[in-house]
Amino acid sequence: MRAGDWIFPAYRDHGVGLMRGYPVSALIGQIVGRATDATRGRQMPNHWCDRSIRLVSVSSPVATQLPHAVGAAWAAKVRGERVAVLTTFGDGGTSTGDFHASMNFTGVFRLPVVFFCENNRYAISHPVELQTATRTLSEKAAAYGLPGVRVDGNDVLAVRKVV
Repeated sequence: MRAGDWIFPAYRDHGVGLMRGYPVSALIGQIVGRATDATRGRQMPNHWCDRSIRLVSVSSPVATQLPHAVGAAWAAKVRGERVAVLTTFGDGGTSTGDFHASMNFTGVFRLPVVFFCENNRYAISHPVELQTATRTLSEKAAAYGLPGVRVDGNDVLAVRKVV
């Protein structure tokens, strides 16, 4: 990811923000509602963001950041900007309409979006085996004409290479 690229993280992905350059002090300040955070203490706790580094606000409902990420990619394409968009979400997000609409729109219009699905193995009250008919979550990408890659999330170098 380059400095001008956009990131639309899930609510558990503090590490994504920290790797992007979001300071730990800002994260803590946001969680406790300090006036010094990027939203001046007016955002819901744990909904951290920073426009200056193109880190978009976290949202509580599962996978609702996906259409926003796709919209940012579409806008960039229309404007002729060369940016990429990364959005992260858990396995439960793959069972939502927002996931399917976002993947389809991205595939049809060939948008520069990286969908980063984290397999938590259990979403709300269902194990991943009861959420999908595919063998792996990465196989879902093929239905939308997108590449799907499975990688060990505990191997930081492998993740970096794929993203």
